[in-house]
Amino acid sequence: MLVRLLLFLLPFLNDGAASGAEVPVWRFWNTRDGLAEAWSRPVAIDPAGNVLIGHGEVVRMERLDGYKVISLPQPNYPGTVYGSAGGRMWTLNGAGLWEYDGRWVLRGDAQLPPEPIAAVPVGGGKALVLGPDRLVCYDSGRGATAVTLRVAETGLGRFSRMTPAGEGAVWISGQNGFGRLSGAAGPAKWQEYPAGGLGAHDFLDPRQGDAGEIFVSATLASTGETVAVRMNGARTAIVARSKKAVVEAWPGADGIVWVRDGEELYRLVDGREEPVERRDVLSGV
Repeated sequence: MLVRLLLFLLPFLNDGAASGAEVPVWRFWNTRDGLAEAWSRPVAIDPAGNVLIGHGEVVRMERLDGYKVISLPQPNYPGTVYGSAGGRMWTLNGAGLWEYDGRWVLRGDAQLPPEPIAAVPVGGGKALVLGPDRLVCYDSGRGATAVTLRVAETGLGRFSRMTPAGEGAVWISGQNGFGRLSGAAGPAKWQEYPAGGLGAHDFLDPRQGDAGEIFVSATLASTGETVAVRMNGARTAIVARSKKAVVEAWPGADGIVWVRDGEELYRLVDGREEPVERRDVLSGV
């Protein structure tokens, strides 16, 4: 049986209202287009706008620039592969922390936290590595590791996820809220977003819009359902509730809000749900 593409790439979706197109545009890639295998890790976008696609127990991954698929080596079964300026990449696997600068090197001298979750580059040959109880910064040039933030110094509870926030900053999600760390290469600045009034826990994947509003996913304590929340200053509102699986939302142009619920995608336009139809199979999202 032919396994179809597992990817769905948000940057290649266009807002119809903003671009003049009648419908959003889907594009699909699979092994016939040069992917090492159809099964893929969560994708990431590097500072140049390329999409980085890691896989499982294969030796190749890809960099996709929107036009062509560029095959690159990968460590065995990496986590999400994140890129930094100049084409460097970082990731984690069972062996430890890996850095790519023309070839992959296992940074065995990195003092990683127990049960490392993610590694995100912050420039200058440095990467932040998140564990459930601490965040550390590894400097490959000096072979040195320093603790940047401990979970006890925050109100987040157990750390659960870290994603890039742009300009060398990262979002850190936790059991009781989320926060943004900037200036990780020093001096670091930590801004926390507790959302106790929402009655929710297990926050995931914050995203900030151009107007400063923040979208984040969380689980309601009262019902156990996953919701997508928009936070704008002191105002907090649920914009979408899960119907099938984990739901997440992010801002588009002209006030449009994109929502993914499991494998389904729709837009909120003036409060109306507009389903986004697709003509191919997605799985693993």
